Amino acid sequence: MNLAAQLERLHARAVLLGTGEAPALDALTLAAYAGFTLDDWQRSVLTSTAHQIILLVTRQGGKSTVSSIRALHRALYTPASLVLLLAPSYRQSKELFRRVKDALAALPFSAPLASESALELEFTNLSRRMSSSLVCSRFAVS
Repeated sequence: MNLAAQLERLHARAVLLGTGEAPALDALTLAAYAGFTLDDWQRSVLTSTAHQIILLVTRQGGKSTVSSIRALHRALYTPASLVLLLAPSYRQSKELFRRVKDALAALPFSAPLASESALELEFTNLSRRMSSSLVCSRFAVS
C-alpha cells in the first residue's frame, strides 16, 4: 500500500472514530478495508442474498477469507444475530476466528464491542460471534 493510500485510510479512520458510530458498509467495502483483494467468485459470494451457499473451491482458494468477511458483515449489521464459525478442527476454527478479528481491527472505525474473549465477540447490537469446532466425518456414497 502506498503512502497516499495509507494517509487516506488513516484520515478516514480518524473521522469515523470521532463519530463513535459504525457506518453502514457493504461486505465488499469491509473486505477492501481489511486489505483483501477479491476474485470475481468471492465478490459474488459477498454480494449474494442467498441464505445458503455451497462453494467448490480448491485448497488455499480463499474460502476462509470470504467466509470471515461475510460473518463479520452479518455480526456488524444484523442486530441480535448469532454467527457461528464452524470448521472440521479446532485449529481451523481458531484460524477462521483470527481472520475475523484481523478484519475487524483493520476497519477505519471502532467496532461497537460489548465484550471480547479468546473465543467470542459480542457487539453492542447484541450480535455474537463464537469460534466453534465441528468435527466432520468423511464417508463415501456409492
